[in-house]
Amino acid sequence: MKTQIIFKITFFIGIVFSFLSLFVDYYNYQGFNRAGELVLSWNLNLFFSWTTQLNDNTGYNEVLRPPELGIPIEIHIIFIVLLVCSVFVILFKDIINAKDYIALRPYMYILLALILFIGFYIFVIPVFYLVGNELYFPIITLPDEDIGITFFCSINIGYFFQLISFILVFPYVALYFHTIQKYEVNDNDSEEKIGDFLAKENEYLDFDKFIAEEEIKYQFKKLQKDEELKFKTQIIREGGI
Repeated sequence: MKTQIIFKITFFIGIVFSFLSLFVDYYNYQGFNRAGELVLSWNLNLFFSWTTQLNDNTGYNEVLRPPELGIPIEIHIIFIVLLVCSVFVILFKDIINAKDYIALRPYMYILLALILFIGFYIFVIPVFYLVGNELYFPIITLPDEDIGITFFCSINIGYFFQLISFILVFPYVALYFHTIQKYEVNDNDSEEKIGDFLAKENEYLDFDKFIAEEEIKYQFKKLQKDEELKFKTQIIREGGI
């Protein structure tokens, strides 16, 4: 029970990290000239796209602005909804003190969807959106001698927040899933055992019925023989037919 409570606490902390990751910098894209001066600086925020705080004195910052990644804003909105639903699950549909596990199955799917979305931020965005736009991952330095700028690409705190969130959220989701699946397996086994028992009982009942029917037939035949014997005896006593 103590371990389960720890999982619940870490899950809630992980939800907080996931939410914050949408509003802090996820990725950095910078450039330095030969003198080591910062001439290019863009930060990727998942909710607000690329932002910069650099005063563009050389013109490099706007010219070399990284491309828009094209991540649909709807994905982030759905993710926030999942985070809110997950908080509802942990507060009101907790697996630890649950009595009806079958009723919790829909909430299990919510938690599994949450894990998939966190995985999207950890694996899919870097591979398909960053690297696909030549924004390399996780940390890389790329000198360009033609324009005299060294590019520096790196993940930022938003990515680490999602990574931490996955580590904190996963144990409780695994516990939720395992508990419900184990209960359903045991419940199915119980139903099968009851079914087998009833089938055997029916076999016994059918067997008893068969014995009873045979006993009735035997008694009926015996009665017929007794009647025939009485009839023949009566005829003999009366002097025959």
